[in-house]
Amino acid sequence: MELLACVGLTFILKYGSILNWPRKLLCRLEFFQELFKCSLCLGFWSGIIVFTVDQQNLLLPLASAATCWAADSVVAILQWWEIKLEKELKR
Repeated sequence: MELLACVGLTFILKYGSILNWPRKLLCRLEFFQELFKCSLCLGFWSGIIVFTVDQQNLLLPLASAATCWAADSVVAILQWWEIKLEKELKR
């Protein structure tokens, strides 16, 4: 359950339109600019945040990083596939 919370937090922080303004403000700093580009990194810090709330699993930040990276990769593959199919159908 905690991993799903981490994935949700990562996706909201990285892609949530309601957070565009604060994200753009934070991304003026190089650390945050790099952080929001990387699902692995952002997933790790999301795991740290969730871990501080629910201190039951010490490995949660690492599992969160891997899960968030995998979920973001699956989404990227699906988007790539959708774009490829759309281009083929337009021919």
